[in-house]
Amino acid sequence: MNEHGVIEWLLRGDVSIQYQVNRDLLRSEQEELQKQIEHEGWGARFL
Repeated sequence: MNEHGVIEWLLRGDVSIQYQVNRDLLRSEQEELQKQIEHEGWGARFL
């Protein structure tokens, strides 16, 4: 699997992972994903 394939795989995961991939690997701020973290997935369970 190449780098692009790994990034696509990560973007199909939990919303908190999607946010971190966008922020850290793609250098793209996704405010809507950040807001979803408290309502969906691992972030919601943690909070």
